[in-house]
Amino acid sequence: DQVLVTYEGRMWYFFPVTVTDDATVGSAMLTIRIQTQACDETRCLLPRTDEIHYALQITRESSPSASRHSVVFGNMPAVIPD
Repeated sequence: DQVLVTYEGRMWYFFPVTVTDDATVGSAMLTIRIQTQACDETRCLLPRTDEIHYALQITRESSPSASRHSVVFGNMPAVIPD
């Protein structure tokens, strides 16, 4: 028998996003591709890839240490190690 690790419920993905110093100020679109595979007790569906498009607003007023959405990210480290 093989042990299969599963998760049920809502999942949050956290990943660093770096905006370069020479980035153009204004709107930008971030595209995220997530591959998942749904299973139940008897079978698994084929893996699928979903795309999420997230509109960003790049401003010069932001800084690397600027805190946003503290309710969601309040317990995250300021810098995520490599």
